Amino acid sequence: MGYRFNVPPNWPSPPAGWVPPSDWRPDPSWGPAPDDWVFWVGDNGAVPKKSHPVLMFGLLGAAVLFSIALSFSQSDKAMILKDPPSSTAEPLASIWVGAGVVLLALVIAALRPRPLVTRAVILGLALPVIGVAGFSALKLHDLSSSGFIDRAQAEQREAQALRGQAFTVCDGAVIDEAAPLSEPYQLLVFDEKGQDFAPDAVDARGWTAQSLSDLQIVVCVGSEDQSTRYCNYEGGFSYKHIYYVREVRVIAAQTGVSLGDTELSGGGIGECSPEVSGQAPDEVGDHVDPDQVVEYIAGVIADLKSTSGGPPYAIVV
Repeated sequence: MGYRFNVPPNWPSPPAGWVPPSDWRPDPSWGPAPDDWVFWVGDNGAVPKKSHPVLMFGLLGAAVLFSIALSFSQSDKAMILKDPPSSTAEPLASIWVGAGVVLLALVIAALRPRPLVTRAVILGLALPVIGVAGFSALKLHDLSSSGFIDRAQAEQREAQALRGQAFTVCDGAVIDEAAPLSEPYQLLVFDEKGQDFAPDAVDARGWTAQSLSDLQIVVCVGSEDQSTRYCNYEGGFSYKHIYYVREVRVIAAQTGVSLGDTELSGGGIGECSPEVSGQAPDEVGDHVDPDQVVEYIAGVIADLKSTSGGPPYAIVV
């Protein structure tokens, strides 16, 4: 939609199609324009919505920061190690598509009728977007040329193969190549779908096995199920305690021997009340917290440490 200059009623009418230059100023003798007069209207007479500079710059600034964060994340070594791309084309596309969308928004905002200073500031926001995108693209190229991305991909394939084989222990398999039980204990923890369970908490404890030759223990965490306890009272009144449970099995990877097997319950429910007056509502407990699983594993390991001691060798007499 185009815009035309809307002349106040107390000013002289200009020639048809006349547009005031950016440095034009009205003759003081014409008097002030009416309060809240709109100087620019659409070709169809529509009055444009008033712009809010603070809101506009806030939104544009947020878009610029998003583009910068996206560019940095696509070339960050830690992010690449965590989820290596199949090729540099994917992160490069993310960098430039994100930057392109933000640049387009800046250009559209600058083309709206605004003072020249405001337009210059808006277009100036494009500089950090282009600069960071270019820097990240060059950094990504260097990481690819140095073989860093290829090594990250290889490590990911090894990790996937390790977890695929380790998860078979949950189905009763044994791994001959696994390490015997000894300190420091190295393990992997899986949920019912074979995905890493609470990986950050496990890694923080220094337990995560990096290879089959390090792997000693596999922990199998079952799906979360509901269990029901009925609280019955005289007069036919009753209500239910519904709580969540998860089975946790701790298994020696090399031998398949069970090191621990338990059913953890979520909290939030106490014992049945001694008495109730009338029908009481059912109570639903909390879900099993991953920290409960990690603490149970820690207890099993503590037991292993306490029973693994003994004389270093026999004395022959």
